[in-house]
Amino acid sequence: MILDISGWFSLTMIGLGISSIVGPPWELVLMTVSFISLCLIYSKIQQHPNRSPWMRSPFSVFLAWSSVQILILPFRILRDFRFEELFGLSVSLWTSIMLIVFAGGVLVFSWFHSDWVFGVVMIWFYSGMFFNDRLTLTQEWITVIATVAVAIVTVVVFRRRQKVFSEQKTPVS
Repeated sequence: MILDISGWFSLTMIGLGISSIVGPPWELVLMTVSFISLCLIYSKIQQHPNRSPWMRSPFSVFLAWSSVQILILPFRILRDFRFEELFGLSVSLWTSIMLIVFAGGVLVFSWFHSDWVFGVVMIWFYSGMFFNDRLTLTQEWITVIATVAVAIVTVVVFRRRQKVFSEQKTPVS
C-alpha cells in the first residue's frame, strides 16, 4: 500500500507546498493537481483489499480540508483581482450557490463512500462559516441547513458502519 501511494502522496505534498508560495493562476493549478492526486490516494486506499477500517481516516480529513481549499481559492483569486461579478452574478450570490452545491457534494461523497470522518470535517467547516460573521442572513440559513443535513448523513453513515463492523467483529471506522 505504501509503495502504491507514495508517488501520489509526494505529488500531493509538493503541489500543496509550492501552491502556497506562488500566486495566481499557478496557485490554483498546483492546488488542483495536489487535490487530484489526493483523490487518487483516497481511491487506492478505499479499494485496497487489506485496508483496516481506520486506514483512510487521515486521508479523509486531508481530502475534506483540500476540498474546502479548492472551493475557496477561486473566490479569493477573484477578490484579489477585484471582480465584483462573474457571469452577471454577484459574489454574494455565487457564495450562496457554491455553499449549496458544496453541501450536496459533501452529502453524496459521505453517503456513497460511507465516510463519516469526511462528514465531521465538513460539519466543522460549515459551523466555522456560520460563526465567521461574513455571511448574509440567507447564507447563514444555508450553512445551518447544510450543517444539519451533513450531521444527519454523518450519524447515519457512522451507525451503518458501526453495525457492519460489529457484525464482522472489527473496530469501527
